[in-house]
Amino acid sequence: MKKSIFRPRTVPLALLILCIAAFGLAIPWLGFYQDDWIVIWLSRTFGPRVLIESFAHERPFYAAIYLLTTTLVGDSALAWQIFGLLTRWLSAVSVWWFLSVLWPGKTRQAATAALLFVIYPSFKQQFVSVAFSQNFLLMAAQFFSFGAMLMAQRSPRRSLAWTVLALLSGAFSMFSAEYFFGVEILRPLVLWVSLRRTTPDLRTSLKRTAWLLLPYLGVVLLFLGWRLLIFKFPTYEPKLLTNILEHPYMTMLELVQTIIQDALDVTLFTWTSTLNFTHRIQYNLGSWLFLWGSVAVSALAAWYYLVNLENSLPQAETASQARSDSGFVIASEAKQSPLAPGDCFSPRSDISDEVLGLQATLLGLASLLLAGWPYWFTGLQVEAEISNDRFTMAFMFGASLLIMGLLETLLKNKNQRAAIVGILVGLAVSMHLQLAGTFRQANEGQANFFRQLVWRVPGLRTDTLLLTDTLRFPYAGSNSLAAPLNWIYASDYNFPQMAYQLIFIPEELGKDLPALEPGLPVRHDQVPLRFTGSTSQAVVFYHEPPACLQILQPGVHDQLPRLPGEVLSALELSNLDQIQTTASGPSRRLEEIFGPQPAQDWCYFFEKADLARQVGDWAKIVKLGDQAFKLPRPDYKYEIEFIPYIEGYANGGQWDKAINLTRRALNSLPTMRPALCQTWQRISIYAAPNSERQAAMQRMNQNLDCAPRLPED
Repeated sequence: MKKSIFRPRTVPLALLILCIAAFGLAIPWLGFYQDDWIVIWLSRTFGPRVLIESFAHERPFYAAIYLLTTTLVGDSALAWQIFGLLTRWLSAVSVWWFLSVLWPGKTRQAATAALLFVIYPSFKQQFVSVAFSQNFLLMAAQFFSFGAMLMAQRSPRRSLAWTVLALLSGAFSMFSAEYFFGVEILRPLVLWVSLRRTTPDLRTSLKRTAWLLLPYLGVVLLFLGWRLLIFKFPTYEPKLLTNILEHPYMTMLELVQTIIQDALDVTLFTWTSTLNFTHRIQYNLGSWLFLWGSVAVSALAAWYYLVNLENSLPQAETASQARSDSGFVIASEAKQSPLAPGDCFSPRSDISDEVLGLQATLLGLASLLLAGWPYWFTGLQVEAEISNDRFTMAFMFGASLLIMGLLETLLKNKNQRAAIVGILVGLAVSMHLQLAGTFRQANEGQANFFRQLVWRVPGLRTDTLLLTDTLRFPYAGSNSLAAPLNWIYASDYNFPQMAYQLIFIPEELGKDLPALEPGLPVRHDQVPLRFTGSTSQAVVFYHEPPACLQILQPGVHDQLPRLPGEVLSALELSNLDQIQTTASGPSRRLEEIFGPQPAQDWCYFFEKADLARQVGDWAKIVKLGDQAFKLPRPDYKYEIEFIPYIEGYANGGQWDKAINLTRRALNSLPTMRPALCQTWQRISIYAAPNSERQAAMQRMNQNLDCAPRLPED
């Protein structure tokens, strides 16, 4: 099209639409994840003071951000997901504005970098909204500081105001968290690139850059003094320094290799991974069409927008207003000339797309080489896998700028450049939509787990320890899920003591969980809180969806098939006396967190029947069983959940139903034979002796072939 139809002021709206397309469609079905639970629970339960204490040992200024955001957003998961999306959008707008100030009149190039930035595929934890919305705020502040710095040297009359804003926003980002300190080191190069537009002499431009950088250098030195000398390293040690002193040559070689590998990972490989992502899951036709439809629609929309986006100078630099300080004419008056050697940082006010491409490429490379130093210095591994993908946030700007620069340098046709950007955007949108699906599954998994837990365990005695091997839905960590566990079950708190703790045995055995023996003290610190209990106050469970959660009991579940070795080893520790069989508070608080209870399904009746089995209420089990077996059959081998019904029907005198369920279970799952024998051994002990009991035992001896045989009289 000959005429541009999108004005520069539409870029923020375009970025917002892209954010909604990639991150907003699944928001109504998302919740809290990982560290989100901890922050929200602490804020809701203990108030601002605890948030301050939580970050005091590591990042004390971070607490101020959380105090503000938790006060404004509250404890609604929906509100936090919207807030997380808006902070990502805000950081992209900040990047776009900064680049627009750096390269006046190059709106299309600035928009390209911002589009790639906002959809960057390596960071996959967008939906952990409480934790990472804070980081996007810091990133927005960092790039606003860059833009404000450039505005200060462009607007002499408002130079002081812009400088103060640049210093404050830069300090806010640095002192809150060191995540983007590597990006801060890029500031001298950014300022010099900007000054070269108006200062032709290299020596003069370098002197002026050094002079203008003095206040920012002061802030950096103040930060380094505080972080290295006063606050030091409370969490992560400076492993790089130690390794250099011990093995200097090998360490330097490994460092160079790490920097190169990380640069490749966050640029080339992170975008190619969007292609791999499309083959990880088996799709039905509808999912396949949705996947590739999202790629096509997003790609076409991004291409159409960039092709028809107007490139124009900001009003402050129109031809009617001013000429540059050095006498170089501005864009509307200048004639572009071919790129000459040495023109990469030419002091012209109107640079060609090719020159801009070279500048962007070099700035992007520099950013990639600098952004990772907070992580390389402390030996943290930058990778695209959760949860270390959070470290790739610092590389988002450099990776996006590098791609934009390479496209501007290598391709002359804007349609071709826009087409490539469109394809990258389309693939990334599709990937993020799939990620949203996994987070939706995780939210459903969390809700189902806690609902089944409360159905089976109406209340818990204080200082109870829940033990299992792991939870089989995405993004489930024992530390993070301990927060909703306490939120649901604790009616009052004795700060800083946590009432309950969830521990994954493989992760903590030999550490906070000293051994799988009774009577051992267990202490688990989760700053600023701690849990103290005992292995004799444990409840062991197993949950493998879609099967129902099983609260395990010695002598009842020892022979249950499919139990992992860690769970079997801990089974003798399971003390069901820790369960309070009547309580209303947990159920009420469960609904506050996860919403109204769904329709009563198979697992609801199973959990209630198993609870009734624990207290010997056989009549209730019979009633529950008559209702449960009228429901549609679950889509898995659910016979493993027949045990409470077999025991209930037998002790309730309905021997035929107990025998028929036993046969069904054995025919479907032959591996259940030992567990069924164990169940009938208990029945032989507790069921009232009569002729029906004797006949049932005879039939079970014929069908089960138990060793030892079941007593028949």
